[in-house]
Amino acid sequence: MGAGASVPSPLPESEEAAKAAGFTDEQIAAYKAEQAAAADAPAPAEEAAPAADGEAPSDPAVTIKEGDSAEQDKAATILQNKQRQKAATAKVEAKREEKREQDGAATKLQGIQRQKAAKAKV
Repeated sequence: MGAGASVPSPLPESEEAAKAAGFTDEQIAAYKAEQAAAADAPAPAEEAAPAADGEAPSDPAVTIKEGDSAEQDKAATILQNKQRQKAATAKVEAKREEKREQDGAATKLQGIQRQKAAKAKV
């Protein structure tokens, strides 16, 4: 699962438009980081070229890019988890509010029912 899985691509042209479209600051930052990493990444032929004697390439930029990808995946996972947590919290709060409203309505109905029973006795 890559960083692109958590943030739709492309975002609107400006940050204000992205925020107006409902994107969070974290999503915008992740998108910018992904775009910067893509712009800095070497061409695929350069990145995958092994050394002639069968050893891994000794270019430190290649290993740094691989680490960045793992860090981006980790950051994307963290962002996705935070988004899921926010959504779950909002869902639970909505259910609690609905329960409060139902309890209030039930209390009113019980009061009305008691009044009717009291009038019937008198």
